[in-house]
Amino acid sequence: AAALVTDVNAERTVSAKEKNKEYYFKNTAFYMAYDSSGWHIFVLCREPKVKQMLIDGKSPGALEMYFAPGADRTYYQWIVRQGTGETSTYDWNSPNRYYHLPKGLMKSETAISGDKIGTYIFFPWEMVYDKLPFDTKKDWIFEMIRWSPAGGLSWGGGRVHNMGKWGDVKWQAPTAKQLKEIKT
Repeated sequence: AAALVTDVNAERTVSAKEKNKEYYFKNTAFYMAYDSSGWHIFVLCREPKVKQMLIDGKSPGALEMYFAPGADRTYYQWIVRQGTGETSTYDWNSPNRYYHLPKGLMKSETAISGDKIGTYIFFPWEMVYDKLPFDTKKDWIFEMIRWSPAGGLSWGGGRVHNMGKWGDVKWQAPTAKQLKEIKT
């Protein structure tokens, strides 16, 4: 699979809280890859007191993410609560032939090991079959905010819902064989 690797953008926070923000910038990373079944995203976060937070009934945070496939600006939003793994999706459009609801199609899993929280998210190509990045040759815009005890840390340097401030996902072109597998 073609991989995209990046770290959280340390330009700004989306919260006034300053406590330990540098720790969270240094301890949040995400990775992306695709294969013939879909788009895979993995986020790894270090949270020094995660076990105690869970014992105390507190949340170690959440991941809020968005992406828009292709040139149109209809986007997908979801939030994964890192303590429970519960995922909520938010529909910004009515289902139609150009917008396919993620519920029932996307998958997410969260696991905690020691002081690390790993979250995996998967989008099958069937959800965006008519806007595949390899057909449109358009970058997808993407934003991730890690909500932590220190506040919100933004990858794209953006504002939540301000699409012009999001980052870009640049897709590596698949081989002809891979593209055929993706489309079947």
